[in-house]
Amino acid sequence: MYLVKEFMKKEVVYVEVSTTLREILKVFDKFKYHTLPVVDKKKLVGIIEWEDIFHIFKPHPKHIEEFISRLTSVPKEFREIFTIDLSLEISPEILNLCIAADIMKTNPAVVNENEEVSVAYERMKKQNLNRLPVVDDEGNLVGILSLLDIIFGILEKKGFF
Repeated sequence: MYLVKEFMKKEVVYVEVSTTLREILKVFDKFKYHTLPVVDKKKLVGIIEWEDIFHIFKPHPKHIEEFISRLTSVPKEFREIFTIDLSLEISPEILNLCIAADIMKTNPAVVNENEEVSVAYERMKKQNLNRLPVVDDEGNLVGILSLLDIIFGILEKKGFF
């Protein structure tokens, strides 16, 4: 069978655990990925998804919106204290004070470089993922494997490319 290390991309875009939100946003903007691995001294320690960034800038959770809409007995001018005016500037300090460690999800789904591609594919299917960080036996980030990498890798091995 085929091993993950045969199909994975070795050039991985990632951020360090101490990377600021400002830099994380720049990386997301430049590379247009939906997820970024987070490393600490080469070891994979987490993952940041676009959704994690959205939560930082959400004006308030949905349940608060529903709560506010039920406050019919409270005059409108008082209800407004529960909302955030998005026309106000977002504090620039958050871009430098918030770091990857603050927003990353820990224990992300991964695959070992020596596992069979079929194992990675099943993990992707089960967890509804398009990409998996690839680690070595020590937990170091060594690559990234996408569903397209698997498809093209198999087609190439079978002589279709």
